[in-house]
Amino acid sequence: MKHASGAPSEPSPGALHGAPLKQALRHQFRNLRSCYPQSELKKKAMDIHARLETLEEYRHAHSILFYVSYNNEVDTVALIRRALAASKQVYVPFMKTDIFGKKRIELSLLRSLDELAPGAFGIHEPKKECIRPVTLSKAEVILVPGVVFDALGYRLGSGHGYYDRLLMHAHTTTIGLAYEFQVIDNISPEPHDIPLDIIATETKILRIKPVKP
Repeated sequence: MKHASGAPSEPSPGALHGAPLKQALRHQFRNLRSCYPQSELKKKAMDIHARLETLEEYRHAHSILFYVSYNNEVDTVALIRRALAASKQVYVPFMKTDIFGKKRIELSLLRSLDELAPGAFGIHEPKKECIRPVTLSKAEVILVPGVVFDALGYRLGSGHGYYDRLLMHAHTTTIGLAYEFQVIDNISPEPHDIPLDIIATETKILRIKPVKP
């Protein structure tokens, strides 16, 4: 398959399966994303924001869980800034390590972008003194990053599984933010994979599931 954007074809599911396929897709689409000029990614992100902000679920949400964009992901800093200015409850993830050394995502209320600093993997998260823990159930909308998405709402992230484990407990609207070149036909999901409700790109809104009551 060839993308309209000129992106190369993804590996054939007939040639690879399971973890090898996912790793090949991650590698390919990370490289592809890094090939785009920053100015072009910024313009695409602005168009994605405009489409996102047409969604009733997003506009009417009083509390939103944002990822903090990193490494050419679709920018969320501008979205966070606007949400704070609109007096919405802004939640962001931070990494916590348990007594066994295992990392997991936890969530914090954010009151200012100045409260963020580089944390695990270089991703910005709240400084320790600024952490105000909240539970996932408080978020009315969850924005989700990804390396590659498919038309059925499935996604591949960094490969660590942090968001996969988080989404297992999500009972509200989940929205993936993706550049159009990141959306392919099928990533061959596994039984435990959880699809998103909506994917927003610079050219369209892809609604996978009906509007939640």
